Amino acid sequence: MVSIWLIPHAVEFLRLRLPLRTSPLVTEAVDRANDHPAAVAAIGRPITAGWFVKGYSTEDETGWGESQIWIPVTGSNGEATLYARAGRGSGPWVFTALELRQADRILADLLKVARPPTPIALEPQRRPYLVRLGPPRAVALTSLPDYYDAWLGLKVETLPDLPLDAQAFDSGRRQYVAEDLIASLRQALPQLSADPSATVIAVTEADMYIRAYEWRYAFNYRDGQGFAVVSSARMVPWLYRLRGKEYLLHTRFRKMVSRNIGILVYELPPSRDPTSLLYHQVLGLDDLDLIQETFAGLGSQAVVSGFEEKHRQAPTAPVITSPLEGAVVAPGAAVLEGTAEPRATVDVFRGTTVIAITAAGVDGTWSVPLPVNNGAVHVSARARDTAGNAGPMSAVRNFVVDGLSPTVTFSTSDGAIFLPNAQAQIDGTVSCVVVQTPDFYG
Repeated sequence: MVSIWLIPHAVEFLRLRLPLRTSPLVTEAVDRANDHPAAVAAIGRPITAGWFVKGYSTEDETGWGESQIWIPVTGSNGEATLYARAGRGSGPWVFTALELRQADRILADLLKVARPPTPIALEPQRRPYLVRLGPPRAVALTSLPDYYDAWLGLKVETLPDLPLDAQAFDSGRRQYVAEDLIASLRQALPQLSADPSATVIAVTEADMYIRAYEWRYAFNYRDGQGFAVVSSARMVPWLYRLRGKEYLLHTRFRKMVSRNIGILVYELPPSRDPTSLLYHQVLGLDDLDLIQETFAGLGSQAVVSGFEEKHRQAPTAPVITSPLEGAVVAPGAAVLEGTAEPRATVDVFRGTTVIAITAAGVDGTWSVPLPVNNGAVHVSARARDTAGNAGPMSAVRNFVVDGLSPTVTFSTSDGAIFLPNAQAQIDGTVSCVVVQTPDFYG
């Protein structure tokens, strides 16, 4: 009995990983802080991560990944802690919390957008009915009508339990066939089957699969004509139910029923937001756990889209836009400007020596004054992204900083006399950075 309790905990402990300062999630969280106006207003920019990041990342038996991290950050105007909680199913990582904090005060909620998305308009298109197939064991339907009434103002009617149809059982796989369960359900409920304004969602604790696919099992199946069946058999592994994880079973089960209500009752379209109940592909428990109990989801601002690929690649070479090639500038105007990957650090080189460092803004533009007072300048630039990847050097930009007033020395003798009507020639030298045509006054 003791070993049953210890083994799962030992497995979870071995799967625990501590976050690194340069891990993709930490990097992405800091990037988002630099992009968020409220965070920048609170502590200034650039916002950089400290070395002592606290937290964990773990993965459970279903493939579901979870991370919770506390990142010390410093801006130009102060310090704070960046708190992030994220989850990952079969798709991208998704932030479920991302906050800039000082002590117990939240300075900025980085998932809160300035203009919230328009709420999804809900108008039921069908009358929903719930019915249980087979004997009840762990999942109860009694609380669901009150839940949907409170959440959606939706009246859900529960029907008397129905037995599982033995003809729908595949003895070879020891599973029920989802299509056959729907067919037996329609036979048992002929009036509702013929009513286009009704939708019936059957729930069962029996294991099932969909004949049309090669999947090992299925949580859910819809026949495209208003009937669906939800199976809770694979929603919590049996061993984990012994550890007080029944709440997971009920939550996952309710999400799948709600998903069918959104699709069948409200006829809502699928979503590409992996936190929405309407997410277009729920392939396993990892995806099911990431879904929030809302049709709208957390929104696109929560999805970390492709950031791992972004942080694996070195940035492209910066482009120097000013001064122009061959330009002559005064020392006070010796400011190098250009574009680079947003938020990248830009190193400016004179030969192989770094003479200036700056950071690109969120729009990719950057500028930096050069410590050059006079003479010809040949500079190039290189970008480093927030993950520390250094890109290639830019093309060399050549220009001149003219910081000295020209001096004129005459070689023609002072007091020289020229004959009338003869060509007068005055000789001398001009000392300057850039040769100009001298003007004579007299």
